[in-house]
Amino acid sequence: MCKSNDLVLFLFLVLFLSKVSSQEKLTDINHIIHMGQSLGAGEQSLPIVSDSINEYGNFKFRTGTHTWNQNHYPSKPELRESSLFEFVPLTANRRMSEGETIANGLCDHFSSTTNINGNLLFSFSGQGGRLLRELNKNNDEAKDVRAGRRMSPGGYYKTSIDDVIRANEICMSKGLTYSVLAITWMQGEGNETRQTSRWGERYPRKKFLEIYKNDLIQVKRDYCFDISNVLKTKVSPPFFTYQTGGYVSGEAQLMACEEELNMYMIGPTYMLPNAENGMYDYNNKIYHGDGIHLTADGERWLGEQFGKIIRKVVIEKDDWQPLRPLKSYKGIDDNEIYIKFHVPEPPLVIDTLFLPKQGKGFGFQVYDESKKEYEISEVSVEGDDLIKLTLSVALKKEAFVKYANSNYVTEVTKPIFKMADIKDNSHGHELVSLIFEGNILKEFELLLKEGVFYLGNRVEDSNKFTNWIVRSATLNNNGNTVLHGEKEDLRKGIGFELGQKCYLSRRYLYGNIHDSDDEKSTYEFKDGNYGNRLGQNYPLFNWCISFRDLKIE
Repeated sequence: MCKSNDLVLFLFLVLFLSKVSSQEKLTDINHIIHMGQSLGAGEQSLPIVSDSINEYGNFKFRTGTHTWNQNHYPSKPELRESSLFEFVPLTANRRMSEGETIANGLCDHFSSTTNINGNLLFSFSGQGGRLLRELNKNNDEAKDVRAGRRMSPGGYYKTSIDDVIRANEICMSKGLTYSVLAITWMQGEGNETRQTSRWGERYPRKKFLEIYKNDLIQVKRDYCFDISNVLKTKVSPPFFTYQTGGYVSGEAQLMACEEELNMYMIGPTYMLPNAENGMYDYNNKIYHGDGIHLTADGERWLGEQFGKIIRKVVIEKDDWQPLRPLKSYKGIDDNEIYIKFHVPEPPLVIDTLFLPKQGKGFGFQVYDESKKEYEISEVSVEGDDLIKLTLSVALKKEAFVKYANSNYVTEVTKPIFKMADIKDNSHGHELVSLIFEGNILKEFELLLKEGVFYLGNRVEDSNKFTNWIVRSATLNNNGNTVLHGEKEDLRKGIGFELGQKCYLSRRYLYGNIHDSDDEKSTYEFKDGNYGNRLGQNYPLFNWCISFRDLKIE
């Protein structure tokens, strides 16, 4: 790089570092070490939305937000060229099908709400589809031949530590102080089979919870030890994880945060838009993302949640806990159940304006040891931190509560009236449309605000069961409701039939409970190709984590 460009980057550093607030003196450069699998990598989170340099002045390495590269010294990161590690303004960058990460949401929200500008550095060194023991220090199992087609050179953890070494060296050469502000973790989906390796046994639920919990705590401890050694300091950075949605690893993550000091759970992800809403080109073909991934706005929104909680812990010295249940107990009547919560920003809210009502219980389900479920007739907020569940029948047996364990929304009031012709759209995907008699658009209105949703049929023959991604809804000239989608989104290619009754669901298991946090987001929804939230701020409520087997005392 020429000397004139060196001068520009140096002046960029000086300009923004001069804005550091006196409320909390951080180092000049504060590193976010990000690790995880596909959600961490921003897989299919396209098109990117943080595509231009902004006023917040945060940084990435010249190599990009993603620093591990399978084709460039993946297991020997110390051999990477030093020119790749100059500090440049933080924007999202696309790498194959990887796009927006939490980077700009996290760093820019932290900066904009603390008046500490220009001193965060972000780097990610994981890879999609990875198990915990393929990303950690002690195992690094991706390089094992038993990993089969998912074998790689490994070196993910090693790369992240080398990123710390590189950043520290750059800062020393420029006379800047440096520290690691936080470690962020977004992994867990890869362990959905309750295996710790691709060739190992599938553990019973309880044993797997303990193993994953201990493994995650060890990841945190390894980072703290190695970062302290590199920087020759006794100060350990805090560790932050999301709750992996719908998987047993999400429970283990919470267990780890309960047990280990300086380890925090941000919250769930079920309120975020999934990547089935997105659209991107790859090898001259247009694709939608997979439902397990997030849209670019979803990534940036989650990043703001991370940035908000990191600020609370690091700057405000808050002993953070997510919105979560503390205990459940019976009321005076046998059909009344109370659940007491830890609420970050009281009072509790039952929200059916942002997300549609989840079933009859707003996300709550009550069941006994035989797995028999008890119908919930009413859910209400009692004071700041108490939820009351009223059952249709008295509860006589030992029972439990779970939350955010279903993606069911409601039944469609009309059966399928007519099938529409299949035709091509402009992106080369075959379109399918279903017609329901009359104007029932109101039934889909809230789901369409978010984006795509699922339609399933009610059938006795399981071979005829199907579900389908609905991408839009309109009224035809006859005043009937038409749902539109793509043929390839039909489950196993199975179509619907006339007269079938149907139901609606979201992609993610979810509930309707959040707190009253009214903190304003730094960014707004930018991708207007789905839903109708373009230009609206991301809501930064703290949504309740998912849980199960909460015993009713």
